[in-house]
Parts: sequence; C-alpha cells; structure tokens
Amino acid sequence: MNRERLSLPDFRTSFHGRTAEIAELQQCLRRARLVTLVGAGGAGKTRLAIEVAARIAADFRDGIRLLDFTAVPGPNKVPPAIAAGLGLQVARPDAILAQLADALATRHLLVILDNCEHVLDAVAEVANVVTRECPAVTVMATSRQPLALRGEVTYSVPPLAIETEAVPMFIERATAANRLFRVDPKEYGVVASVCRRLEGLPLAIELAAPLMRVMSAEELLPRLEEGLALPAADWHDLPSRQRTMRATVDWSYRLLPEPLQHLFRRLAVFTGSFTFDAALAVAAWVPLQAESLVELLAGLCDASMVSTNQSPSGVTRYRILEVLREYGLEQLRLGDEEPHLRRLHFDHYLRQAELAQEQRASTGSDTGFVELAMDGDQMRAALKWALENDPERGLRLAGALDPFWMMGAVSEGRDWIHLVLARAPGRTHHRADALLSVALIAAQASWPESRTQIEEGLSILSELGDERGQAMALLTLGMAAWYSGALEVAQRHLAAALERHLRDGYAFGIARARIHLGTVLAHRPGRLEEGTDLLVHGLAEARELRDRWGIAYALALLGLADYDLDRPAAARMNLRAALEVGPQAGVTATAVLGLGQLAIANSPRRALRLFGAAYGIRDQTGPPRFPLLIERRLEDALHAARRRINPRAGQLAFEEGRRMNVEEAMACGLEVAAADAGETSAYLTGRQLEVAELVAGGLSNKEIAGQLRVSVRTVEKHVDDSLRRLTLHSRAQLAAWLRDAIEGTPT
Repeated sequence: MNRERLSLPDFRTSFHGRTAEIAELQQCLRRARLVTLVGAGGAGKTRLAIEVAARIAADFRDGIRLLDFTAVPGPNKVPPAIAAGLGLQVARPDAILAQLADALATRHLLVILDNCEHVLDAVAEVANVVTRECPAVTVMATSRQPLALRGEVTYSVPPLAIETEAVPMFIERATAANRLFRVDPKEYGVVASVCRRLEGLPLAIELAAPLMRVMSAEELLPRLEEGLALPAADWHDLPSRQRTMRATVDWSYRLLPEPLQHLFRRLAVFTGSFTFDAALAVAAWVPLQAESLVELLAGLCDASMVSTNQSPSGVTRYRILEVLREYGLEQLRLGDEEPHLRRLHFDHYLRQAELAQEQRASTGSDTGFVELAMDGDQMRAALKWALENDPERGLRLAGALDPFWMMGAVSEGRDWIHLVLARAPGRTHHRADALLSVALIAAQASWPESRTQIEEGLSILSELGDERGQAMALLTLGMAAWYSGALEVAQRHLAAALERHLRDGYAFGIARARIHLGTVLAHRPGRLEEGTDLLVHGLAEARELRDRWGIAYALALLGLADYDLDRPAAARMNLRAALEVGPQAGVTATAVLGLGQLAIANSPRRALRLFGAAYGIRDQTGPPRFPLLIERRLEDALHAARRRINPRAGQLAFEEGRRMNVEEAMACGLEVAAADAGETSAYLTGRQLEVAELVAGGLSNKEIAGQLRVSVRTVEKHVDDSLRRLTLHSRAQLAAWLRDAIEGTPT
C-alpha cells in the first residue's frame, strides 16, 4: 500500500532507529482507540507517528488519513479543517461534528491528528466524538501534551539513543550536506559527544548536521557547549516554527498559561535533575504559591517542558532538556528574579549538604549523601555561584560535601575546595573543615602538602577551642600519613585520635579511628593479627552507626588481612561483602584488587581482568593513585598473575578489565567471587603460592616474612602446609614443583 494512497507524506530522508518505540506503539494502536504521542518540540513525534502508521496500514480497510493542524489558526477552524482533510461535504456548518460522526460511522480508518497543542481543546472534542460514535475508527494524535480524554493512551516519545540512533542519523545527514564528510574512530567519539549535547533530539540533529559543510565536529562541539544557537534550516517544506530549535521551543513556551511560563523560567536555574522539595524551596514564592506547585509542575510535565524519572531510592526527579533550559534562562534574564533565585538555589543545596553531614556526624550514616549524589550538577552550579557571590558560604558547602567528593569525585572536590579556600581566607570552622577535606584528597598525591593543610586546620581548631574537631584533625593526619606509607607517623596520630574520641564518647570518630588504626597495624611487621582485631571491632561499630563508607572500608581491609593470614574463604566473604555495600571511593577498587589476588591461584586470566578493573575504578572515581602499600600490593599481584599466563592473553584480560565502568567492574568482582567460592586450587592457596615463589627465588623465611609483612612463624607454617599438601620434603622440591606448575599453566 503506497503512501499516497494512505495520505502520508513521502520523506526524502531515511528513518533512524525507534525499533522499540514502533513495536510498542503498534501494540498500543491494536489495543486502544485513541493514542497520543507526546514529547518536547523536536522530539520527532510526527515522523514516528507516520512511520508507525505506514507499518500497520494493512490493519485498516479504508486506509489512513493525516490531518496536520500546524496552519490551523484557532479552535473554531478545527472541525472545518478535519472535514476538508477527510474529503467530507459539509451541508450544515453549525453541525459539522454530527456530520463527521455520520460520515465515519462505518469506516475502518486510522486518523492521525498532527501538531494539536495550540488547538488542543477543539481537537480533543473532535477526537471524543469520533472515538465514541465511530467504532471502527482509531485516532493517533501528536501533541506537546495529552488530549486528556478517558480511554486515551499517552505515549511519551523519548530522545534518540545516542550511540545506535542519533550518531548514525547525524552521520547520514552530515554526509548529505558534505559528501567529503568522513568519520574515523576518533571523530566518531566527537560526533557522539555532539549528539549527546543535542540530547538526541532529531530536530536538533537535523539542524546541526549540515554545519559539517563549514566546520568539523571537533569545532562544533565546544561551540555547542558554549550555547551556540543552531542556525535556521532552509527547508521550505517545514513551517517557520520548526526551522530553528529556538522557534520550536518558543512556540511551546508561548502556548503555556502565564503561571506555567513563570514556573518554567524559575526552574531553569536547575542544572540536571531536581526533586519536588528543591522546586518548592527555590520557585514557590510570589506570585506563585506553594500549595499550587504540584498542579503547576504537573502542567509543565503534561506540556512536555519537564520530564520525570525515578531515582534508585524511589524519589521522583524532574529534568528540563538543556535546549529548553537555555531558552528558559533567556526568558528569566529578561526580568529581575535571577539573583534571588540563585541565592535560594544555593541556600537549599547548602541546607541539604549540611543536613546529610549532621546525619553522618550523629549516626555515621552516609545515606543522606547517597541521595545527594543525584544532585551533583546542582552542587556544582551552587559552588560556581558562591565563588562569585558568597565565597565564605561556598566554603561551607565545599567542606560539607566531603563524603560526596569521596564517593566518586575526588579530584573534582580538590579543585573546588582549592578555589573557595583562595576566596575565603578567614580563620573559621568552615575553613578548617575545608582544609581537612582537601588535605585528605591531597594525601593521594602529596604527603607534605596534605600535612601542611591539616596542620593549618588543626591550628584553627585549637584557636577556636574545638576538642572534637582537633581529634578529627589528628584522625585525618593519620589517614594522610597511611596513604603515603608513613606508617609510624600514621600509627601515632591515629592512636592519639582514638584516645581523644574515646574520652569524648564520639561514636563516629571512635569507629573510624579504630578502622584506620587497624589498617595501619595490619601493614606493620608482626602486627597483622592485632590490626585485624581492631578492624573487626571497628566494623561492628560502623555497622551500628550504618556508616556505609566505614563498613565497606573495614570489610575490604579485613579481606586483605584474611588473605595475608591465608584464610581465603574469610577473605572472599569480606571482599564480596565490601562490594555489596555499593560503590565507595577509595574502597571499591581495593576490594576488587583483593578478589583478584584470590583468583590468581585458579585463574590468572580472571585475576588480571580484576586488576585492570581496579585501575579503571581508580581512574574513574578520581584518586590519582592508591595508598602506597595498596599500590605495591597490586603491582606484586600483577607480576605474580602475569608469570602464570601467556603475555598477550594476560594483557588482553587486563585491558578488558580496565575498560569496565564501576558498575561492570563490581559485577565482575562479585561474579568471580561466586565462581571461586565453588573452586579450590589444584594445589595451593594464593598466599601459599606467593610464599612458594619467594622460596623459589632463594629468599629465607625471615626475608619472606619482611616482604609479606607477616611473622617468621607464619611463613614457616605456610611452607610446612605447602610441603604437606604436595607430599614434598624440602624447599628445593617446592621450588622445582613451582617451576613445573608454571610451565604447565594453560594460556
């Protein structure tokens, strides 16, 4: 059945993607009599509706009719336009709807009502009559908002998927504009970034791709990020309101009632997604009323100017597409409300960060920061405003966000805190807090720098007489020293911090000091079991406090200690539990590393994937390096795994792991833990293999104990157990067995 017979336009460009949407809409049209496609301007509603209609044309005996209301000037012109579009002779202009119902009563037809938003009520009246009086007629409408009729199925048209739909569309349109346009692997990534900046909106891609006649994608991307307005298209077969993104957005905005326009302008201060409580705190003031905000926000959602989704915790979050938000900011700046809105925005997110910090200080729980992690874009916008307008309060926010930075944005947190410290030099609690935060981050690159910052913070807290703050500063100093491998210094400061917190009765400080002191002792020669006991004690306290980071950290370090004590089952259990807490900066990679060590004995390939994943997590979450002793452990484990596998196969496994994102790496770690739990090494445990390698290298038991940071007695036990398991009688036989095992390892 050709498109002319169906009254459908024959587009001169190909249709991209939308496979899932087409299948879903086909099912909707077979179940319901009225289906409305809604979405933002430029989302591709019309094109999708026509594509779906063409594919189900055989379902309708009398074909398909497309009625476009773009040029219909007002509601009173809707019925005549429909009659004309259907080829009906109207005998009585005052009874068009009744005549329309009579004419279609026996027709088996699909009617597409396109671009309805500016005459919505009139179109809804017609659709209501047709679906009620004409049982074999199905109506599909496209609009910024639903027709609001009973029985209507509303289908929200999403943007194009970037990699699989938007990029191929951009490349095709760009090639049509410039036949010399080519995309190599590097350029492909840039094109994907362009499409991501255009948020996968088909109209925006149609407008941007022809620019490849005059510039490259690499030149276009920064201009888009700076807010470059896309030029008008010279397509004479489109109405003027669809020839630029601005005209399309402006059309949608002008259709809103004044209260919705007012709210939309105010919500444009939000970057990224936001909650209802945030909208209430920032936007609900004269002339808008708090009690009307639910209705007004629902109106913007109905008009496809605001979209919604659910956070992992089930909280509804709202978002304005960037192209719409930029227009909203333009409209906002025509008035004088923006300065007040920016301050309200900052106040709200400062309040949220400090509430989460108070919860953490009183209970040890980081749950407030887990939800706040969804507000990263808002925090950045608030800090940017504070740098220019209120640096002292910006310092409060940057310091209060310490757990937020540590949960996955370490390097970024360091940069923000440095900026606000430079703008707010006063010796206040907030400066001390920020100094301690940035010092712990700086410890991951420079111990002298972090020590200087902590000592300044400690000096301020001493001047202010803050005993608890001084104890926390000592705790931070010990953590920073551990990070750089200064174990004696770390032990001294952490012991002092624990003593002070015990006197004060500060449960959070006690748990954290115990965990970090246990970590340090577990890495000092002959103190492993003492450190393990402290970690167990600190873990129990962290669990009572629901301190997610402390729980995960203690579990990960316990897993490493169990490995060193040759307790593989306990190590596997603790490392797996650390991952199950959820992603935590500085912890997740360590847990993955430990699982990799456990995997060496059974599968060097699995181990190397996990080691690559550990490096990948570190790179993605921000710390420039691991703590010094964890870094050495990883290097030693890498060396051990690579000796057991073909070099090329090992490198491929490592690179595969390094390409994983954090979620994939965690899933891989849990999968390997589950697999290894059901296996045992054919001969020795991972720790026994390490000892055997050092024996084969000619080291004495004392030298091995020093290298592995365990007692000589522990080494002797490993050697004796290995000889007994392998029914060997000497260290020389153990070394020979190891050489044979390595040479026989499959690649």
